[in-house]
Amino acid sequence: MTSVSQTGGSAVRARLAQLTRLTFGYSLASLAGPIFTILLTPLYLRVLTPGDYAVLGTVTTLGILMLTLGTLGLNAAVAVFFYDGDEAHSRQVVTTAASVGVLWSLLVALVVALTARPLAAFSLGSVSQAILLYLAAFNLPFAVLYAIIQASLRLQMAVKRANILSLAYLGLTVSLNVLFVLVLRWGVLGIQLTTVIVTLGLMAAGLAMTWGEWHWPKAALVRPLVRAGLPFLPNSLSFWALAYVDRLLLPAFAVPLGERGLYETANKLASMLTLLTVPFQNAWGPLALSIREEPSAPRTYSKVLTYFTIVSLGLVLAMGLFAHEIMVLLAFLIGKPDYIPSAIYVAPLSYIAVANGIGVAVGVGAYIAKRTSVFGWTTMIGAALNLLLNLLLIPRFGALGAAWATALGYAVVPVALYVAAQRVYSVPFEVWKVLLALGVQAALMLSGTLFEIGNLWLSVAVKLALLGLYAVALLALHVVEPSEWRAIMQMLGRPRAMLATMVRR
Repeated sequence: MTSVSQTGGSAVRARLAQLTRLTFGYSLASLAGPIFTILLTPLYLRVLTPGDYAVLGTVTTLGILMLTLGTLGLNAAVAVFFYDGDEAHSRQVVTTAASVGVLWSLLVALVVALTARPLAAFSLGSVSQAILLYLAAFNLPFAVLYAIIQASLRLQMAVKRANILSLAYLGLTVSLNVLFVLVLRWGVLGIQLTTVIVTLGLMAAGLAMTWGEWHWPKAALVRPLVRAGLPFLPNSLSFWALAYVDRLLLPAFAVPLGERGLYETANKLASMLTLLTVPFQNAWGPLALSIREEPSAPRTYSKVLTYFTIVSLGLVLAMGLFAHEIMVLLAFLIGKPDYIPSAIYVAPLSYIAVANGIGVAVGVGAYIAKRTSVFGWTTMIGAALNLLLNLLLIPRFGALGAAWATALGYAVVPVALYVAAQRVYSVPFEVWKVLLALGVQAALMLSGTLFEIGNLWLSVAVKLALLGLYAVALLALHVVEPSEWRAIMQMLGRPRAMLATMVRR
């Protein structure tokens, strides 16, 4: 295929450059979470054993499931009625949603508390770990109230107050985890205590910020809010199942605690790629909708998918090839070689970030056509496949089976979304280029991960050569034309402009 033509080419390049700047500049607060996770992970590894990491992953999974069920979709339902009346009506909507959410979450918390001991024995390996579930149950109503407060601030477009709460959340979380986990050595219990204390503090701060904005709840709003919130629940549960069901199936099939801990560690390492996908998702959605009337919009949509795929697959290739070396370095720094075997799970888990980003790119047509329901059922397809593959692969391959099941479950979502979105709004995506880039990257990944070389430095040299071969192969196969490659390098080579965007926003 020829390079971007003169007609419309400059407009496409301008939009791609704008997207690059926005990707680096959007949602600085949302990036802080992954950054802190990455910085704290080596410190946690010094204190926590692989078994501790397995317990932490399971408790986190159950906590997110509890929050999903506890909110009842009310934090999303608030938006449906928020703008239907005057200011007093908006306050009634928020107060009613908060009241219903807290009461319902108290019931969910009671059920969890009553079943905490057998649930801990099954999923956490010991009845003594039930304290972690008791803390999660205690925390639930406060977390639900905080979620609704955040939804209210977003609907009011109170960006400053919302960001203050988000950054305070991150700062408190890091500080208390350092105290409880690294200083006092309370392990997973310290992390869970941090969650409870931070939620209580932020909920109190949110109430103080919005104290004059609360109103008496309105009984007539209860049923409409619940009706509006319930449809969000299946979608939320599908997202949860896609991301976390493997953590519950691993203990169900008696996968050893240590192996589960290594799997959780690999998930942490693979999550580094959210530094790419999170800002891309925040940047591309609004920008794609804002340019939908421009003549060059279809070509821009197409190039965004191609370029994102190329760049993200390159990063995944680097992550997968050097996972072993990264874990060896971490093990050397923290003095715990037990974590080195987790490298085997990193490569498949790294593809999750690519799948999420591609889903954002190919789903633009559904947003333009206002057919957002497709996002729900395509996620359900991915969750169902993920569950089926986990059931088939975990008994035979253990945590490695879970890694591939999760990666394939995520991979089917953008495929289904592409088919559905193209039916409602056709975009001339360069599908053959995307598939060719994926084929080249997969071949190089297999070459680098299946054929390990005993000598460390020779292994590093070979893997660096494979990374270089990725770029050469894309040029040789005309997946990227030389002019396009120069454009990509120019966009990625403007750190000053990107930094200025981040500071302004």
